[in-house]
Amino acid sequence: MDEIAANRVGNKLLIANVVRKQRPLGRWIKANSGNLGAKLGVRAAYTMGVVGRLLELAGGSLAKSTSAQLVDAQERVGEVASGLFPADQGFAVRLREVSWRAQPHLLDELLAGLFDDLGDDGPAPEILAQMFLLVWVAVEVLDAAWTPDPSYEGAGTYVYVEPPAATDA
Repeated sequence: MDEIAANRVGNKLLIANVVRKQRPLGRWIKANSGNLGAKLGVRAAYTMGVVGRLLELAGGSLAKSTSAQLVDAQERVGEVASGLFPADQGFAVRLREVSWRAQPHLLDELLAGLFDDLGDDGPAPEILAQMFLLVWVAVEVLDAAWTPDPSYEGAGTYVYVEPPAATDA
């Protein structure tokens, strides 16, 4: 994430390349984001590109995803999706209880930033949660299409750690 933030211009094209390479997944996101509105639909597709770029930066290769990977991810996420709602403070807690999530650290980071849009004129929490589910399917698909470099040493386990409470300075 730091590399993408530090080199936004250089990574913009590389993120767009991921989106192009994963065109069927992008089309699926577009087809399933109709009730989200154009802005959130584009945000979901862009987030998919960022996740793909993060996997590339981790090393290895990111293949073009397959329809079988998409169907599998849809089914797996679909089986638990209704149990995550309502889109309240417990949404993230319930999500973290899903032990089989691919790239759980990325999902937690994406979820943490997702509800920052709330406000008087922002999207409803239910709409943001629906967008998150699209991104979650995309993360599952991209993870299935990613082959880490043999030298890649990711964490063997992941445990969510609550960020420290903000203090007024």
